[in-house]
Amino acid sequence: MRQRTWYIPIVWLSFFLACRLIYPSNNPLIRIPNEILCYLLPLLVIWTFARREFWRSVGLRRSNLKSSLLWSFSLYVVFSVVLVGVTSLTLHLTGMTSEQVREEIEHYMRMTTPSWYTGYLLVASFFPIAFSEELVFRGYILSLLRPFGPLSILIPAALHASLHLWYLHLSIAPLLFLQAFILFVWYGLIVYLSGNVFGAVLMHGLIDFISNLSRINEDYAMGVNTACLLLGIVSTMILLMSHFRRKMEAAIKAGFEERLQMNIQRLKRMHKGLKVMLRRIQRRYERGEISKGEYWRLTDIYTQRIREVEQILSRQRSRSGSGQG
Repeated sequence: MRQRTWYIPIVWLSFFLACRLIYPSNNPLIRIPNEILCYLLPLLVIWTFARREFWRSVGLRRSNLKSSLLWSFSLYVVFSVVLVGVTSLTLHLTGMTSEQVREEIEHYMRMTTPSWYTGYLLVASFFPIAFSEELVFRGYILSLLRPFGPLSILIPAALHASLHLWYLHLSIAPLLFLQAFILFVWYGLIVYLSGNVFGAVLMHGLIDFISNLSRINEDYAMGVNTACLLLGIVSTMILLMSHFRRKMEAAIKAGFEERLQMNIQRLKRMHKGLKVMLRRIQRRYERGEISKGEYWRLTDIYTQRIREVEQILSRQRSRSGSGQG
């Protein structure tokens, strides 16, 4: 594990260099393939480390897919509130308005990207951007750091935010870095709680999609945001019901196991008592208090009872063992 953590700075550096290799061409036939190849470069580096275990190492698997989707939309509700609160507080402290922030970002995008680029980002938000970034930071790096607990969420978020150097060209850079860090913690929680990176890829793509769509049509962006919030409420209800069902099943199982253990203890006492009675019959026969015929009759009866109790006790122990397993 300690040896594999040395891969993290190598992977981060590969992504940093990939971002620098993106050629800002106005020609979509040059820029789009260039961006796709640059975003796939860090995944190629990971593949050289993982090879046959590539998909497992980046957290993209079939298992826990439903859980990943439910957590992604459920946390959408929580982090939407967090982001609104943090943004409002930051703007209040800096004396800026949301309109000023929007205008500054719009101005920067107009100066640095061609007119077609916003439309391209509607698709690119999911692939290659969300796909590559989530598989690298929340899939590969988070999985390596998972034994460190919450740090496995915070460190990838900080490393990911550090790649967004273009924020430094804007006066609102602190707010943008803070927002990015919160978003990356959100995506990290999805993977940490579900063990699957698919939900983080989807949510990252959706957030970027809504952000880019708002620059084209704000009403459509609000509609998608509202739909995501509704899905978030439904997902939260499903997760809560699943949680309470598991708690109820655990309580029922615990009660069953308790009654089973009581039955086992009762059978053990009965087994012990029957053996004591069998020894008493033996001593009474040896003292001549009962006849040989009576002795054999009683011995057969108690021996048969002991066998029956042992069979029942064996079945009860088997049930107890299978229940614990």
